Amino acid sequence: MFAVSTVRVVAGMASRRSTLPAVHHLVSVSLPFSGASARCQSTLTEEQKKAKAAAAAANASVAKPKPNPDDRLKEKPEAVIMAAKTMEFNETLVKPEEPAYPVDQDLLHKFAPKIMVVGVGGAGGNALNNMVTKKLNGVDFVALNTDAQHLSTNKASNKVQLGAELTKGLGCGANPEAGRLAAEESREEIKESLKGAHLVFITAGMGGGTGTGAAPVIADICYEMGIMTIGVVTMPFNFEGTHRRRLAIEGVERLQALVDTLIVIPNQNLFEIAGPETTFVDAFQMADDVLLGGVKTVTDLMTSPGIINLDFADVQSVMADMGNAIMGTGVSNAGEDRAIKAAEQALGNPLLGDALDISSAKGVLVNITGGKDMTLYEVDKAAQLITKQVTDDTANIIFGSTFDSSLEGSIRVSVVATGIEKANF
Repeated sequence: MFAVSTVRVVAGMASRRSTLPAVHHLVSVSLPFSGASARCQSTLTEEQKKAKAAAAAANASVAKPKPNPDDRLKEKPEAVIMAAKTMEFNETLVKPEEPAYPVDQDLLHKFAPKIMVVGVGGAGGNALNNMVTKKLNGVDFVALNTDAQHLSTNKASNKVQLGAELTKGLGCGANPEAGRLAAEESREEIKESLKGAHLVFITAGMGGGTGTGAAPVIADICYEMGIMTIGVVTMPFNFEGTHRRRLAIEGVERLQALVDTLIVIPNQNLFEIAGPETTFVDAFQMADDVLLGGVKTVTDLMTSPGIINLDFADVQSVMADMGNAIMGTGVSNAGEDRAIKAAEQALGNPLLGDALDISSAKGVLVNITGGKDMTLYEVDKAAQLITKQVTDDTANIIFGSTFDSSLEGSIRVSVVATGIEKANF
């Protein structure tokens, strides 16, 4: 019954289409039921069946060209073509992972300054580990030590065992002369590890053996290679004794003669910010964070995209052959006065003590960082507070400003003042 009604409907449709030459051409398609299909096929003569088979074979032998998408578009109405092109264009726009200001990585890699942080000895290695853990960006790390056991735990990708023949990897027993000889033995390996660097930070703790003895040798190698060098070192606590302090002062004086700029951080000043509950481990973590802050203050100026950009040449003009330096960073979210508060914190860094005064500086780097809510008025107030402290009219003062979305509601002010007349050690 269903098959009959189906044929009747098709036949009725065919009767309304007068352009068709005959009904049997329409109903010759295969139907879902074999009985109806057999009845429809029976209307074809043997000659018609042969002709139909020959035509099908001829069509199959002809290779059909590969469809061209552009040809299909030409056959579509203009509105359809425009809609397809609009969808294609929108797909290129919807890429959330793309940065708002795309960076040409090839150009950046080709011309960006190569900055290295060299951690020397135990204290320098610990400070370097802290920088790696805190994800200090834009720098390469090199660890150097006479103590093989301590060096093996360092997180730096590049490590140099100092004085393998002299010390046998056992350290140098708080003897700076042994540290110096170990560095001299490994002079060629140190040169190889520093190849291609534009700026090297040497970080170490003064008063021991490896850092005190080897750091000046590394600075001398940098000088021979024409690399700008900044020393960031710590002085021992008072409880470590006068002998260790004397060794530290001698090491700092040798280092100062070989680096472009030297930042000295007395560990004793940690008592200015530590409380009675501060643990011994936390105190040394603070010292490592101070070394991190000293390096980060400078590297951020060159590696972070700036609203008012500072480059390597700016840093070089302020820090090359400048001697003693003071550095500080302050962060504040204290409402309308946050810029002033941050600048005051940067200038009044308790870790540097009272012996240094920015007024005698010959060069100053100022970097003010904030979120989208940072105003021009705030930047002006912070910059003026700092620059008014400098009494030398010929001082080279370079100002930069960067954007950091994580600082929404706060402002960070970083200052590096060089050419300070009086040392703080």
